[in-house]
Amino acid sequence: MKKLIAASITAAAAVALLAGCSNSTPEDATTATATPERTKSAAAASNTCEDGVLTVTDSKAAKQALKQGCDTVYLLTSGVDLQLGAVKSLGIEGSDNTVEVESLDSISILGTKNTVQHGGAAPKADNVQDGNTITAK
Repeated sequence: MKKLIAASITAAAAVALLAGCSNSTPEDATTATATPERTKSAAAASNTCEDGVLTVTDSKAAKQALKQGCDTVYLLTSGVDLQLGAVKSLGIEGSDNTVEVESLDSISILGTKNTVQHGGAAPKADNVQDGNTITAK
């Protein structure tokens, strides 16, 4: 899961850096002025659900997280209470978090002492370390 999160953040940063660059110049143009497109960096995209992914990076952002849910949620902090709507995939990389989610398809927890309560059917649990609790509400 750490590799997936790191790869996702790296890929998002690379796309953001490359999106504004262009080396192509029309053959019939005498002077071309590059105008970079406005893009968001990986850090700026954190704490909002964009393209079905929400990354929560600190306790303040956890309070602002979407109660309506998001397809994929990454919680990359410790010691927060988070309430979410329907989520397909939840990844937690932190400790001492309490998460209440409307429904959940799959979960991965790399920290300890996390408590997750979910509605609906039990989620598929991949890479859940000992010391974490996942229960139906």
